Amino acid sequence: RRAAGLGLALSALVVLQLEAFVPAAGPAGRASTARAKLAAQKQAFYDYLANDWAISTGEMPWASSGFAFADFLPASALEVEAIQVLEEKVPDWRKGFLTPNDEVGLRRRFRALAEAAGGEEAGLAALRRNVGIVCVRERVMQAASQALKRGLGVEMAQEVVRKNPGVLAIRASSLQGFGLQRTVVAANIIDFFCGPGAFILELLKLLAVASVFKIVFDVLFLPNGLIRAVPN
Repeated sequence: RRAAGLGLALSALVVLQLEAFVPAAGPAGRASTARAKLAAQKQAFYDYLANDWAISTGEMPWASSGFAFADFLPASALEVEAIQVLEEKVPDWRKGFLTPNDEVGLRRRFRALAEAAGGEEAGLAALRRNVGIVCVRERVMQAASQALKRGLGVEMAQEVVRKNPGVLAIRASSLQGFGLQRTVVAANIIDFFCGPGAFILELLKLLAVASVFKIVFDVLFLPNGLIRAVPN
């Protein structure tokens, strides 16, 4: 009996010692767990403005401002060419309401376009096809690109962007299900009229102009037209 009692006492002592290392289930325990999670989320970074190390929780301070280390690198040859394309097609782009107001902002948007299209060369071709894509913010383009890749795969998503760069202006939530299917069909149609079917589009333009002239002629010069109907 004494041996059994001694064994139970030792077991109880071991349990008490272990419980000292287990966080309490009450409010104090939950608070300590929350503090531990918060500490795990903290990130150290070097603040160049204060010239000292600092601690940030969650996103880095520059994450919401569009900061990228690539901004400090010299512009690549294709980035320079992208700036020249915009200078030719939209000379006053720096004063636009939706366009970036400097070359750094333009390079950021071009990088987002290039990433979505599959490289800088593809991005430059997409910019030439639809220069208005520079009016779309980087985060919108990136979200749309990620939605396309989730639904179509990387290669097909990049192909859709190359065919119709304007797809990057669509909300990511709309690029799924039937909406995604319509986007692919529209991209194929646009690519056809910008490529092999370009002559059809030009023909339709000529027909539209000819129709306008025909209507004007009928109204003004036919016997029952406007001029002939007015008494002398």
